[in-house]
Amino acid sequence: VLHEPNRGMDSMDLMTQIVFKVGNDYIKIPIPENLEKPEEFKKLLDYRNISEWQEAYVNCKEIEQERINKLLSGLEHNGFTEWESTPREGKVNGRLTFQITDKYFRAIAKIGFHYFLKYMKMFRGDEEAFSGIRAFITEGGEVSKFVSYSATDKLIGFIPDGYGVKTFRHILIAKASYKKMYCQAQFFLGPGFDPIVYTINLGQNPMRIIAYQEYGHAFVYDEKISAQGTCGEVKELKSISKKLLL
Repeated sequence: VLHEPNRGMDSMDLMTQIVFKVGNDYIKIPIPENLEKPEEFKKLLDYRNISEWQEAYVNCKEIEQERINKLLSGLEHNGFTEWESTPREGKVNGRLTFQITDKYFRAIAKIGFHYFLKYMKMFRGDEEAFSGIRAFITEGGEVSKFVSYSATDKLIGFIPDGYGVKTFRHILIAKASYKKMYCQAQFFLGPGFDPIVYTINLGQNPMRIIAYQEYGHAFVYDEKISAQGTCGEVKELKSISKKLLL
């Protein structure tokens, strides 16, 4: 079944949903709060290609039962069972499984490529050297040629006086050496959370007069949203002994 987080709370709740059994599969469909008419519900199911099904299970809060009954009245069925109460609170041990496609890494590659071009002013992005990364971003391809990741790499060192990462931030670093161009990225680095570092291979450097260039920025979230509605700031990182310190 589908769950959603409770805002401002360290807990989750069951979503209002209908689960169809189609063959050996179970198809879970959230029921939006603003869905009121049976014909609109039917359109939602048609959009999801739900036509032939053996059973359906509905989960909702007691206060929503009247609305859900109205929506279900537009379905062809052989009858309903009575509503049953289920526990709304408690702890369960669960296992999350998911599959990441190349689209995830293409998005990371696009972030890195755009950041690189933002600060490496000598490049436009349409150079032949970037043909590979452009094709990967737009069409896909072999991920390992363009994006790698490591759980042990560190983009930010800690200053000896104990100053460290107090709020969440994204770290982006663009590098151009004599031979290659690449970008490194770390998302949602924060208190108690040191996520993996992505390295985006942008291609071989076509310029032969530049030995090494490096730019880095931290996109830092504020602890609280300001009165102006902003939620953070961008800070430039300085390279010290090959480690980037904030």
